[in-house]
Amino acid sequence: MYIDCCKMLTNISINENVVILFASSFMIVCLLGLQSQFVRDKQPCISFLTSIGVGVCQVYQYRLAPNADTVESIFFVLGGACGIVASIHLHNLYIKIKRGKKL
Repeated sequence: MYIDCCKMLTNISINENVVILFASSFMIVCLLGLQSQFVRDKQPCISFLTSIGVGVCQVYQYRLAPNADTVESIFFVLGGACGIVASIHLHNLYIKIKRGKKL
């Protein structure tokens, strides 16, 4: 099984769909994570803007995800996992900037 996985990983072809699915998943989850914190902090303008970003990314996702192969599906899932981690760090950065602290 391990050897089969290694063979599969060495034969991965990164095509346009892989990049778009990873990026759209990353952005949707990242923006939703940020939006959640902005809603909690009662910041409607930023929440509104993040919602528009989510909608734009979903257009790409809905077009490509139904026909995704195994590699595209893996990168789709990894994009979301990376996106939520990024949203945590971006919100912390936003708070530091808002409070005028040095980065």
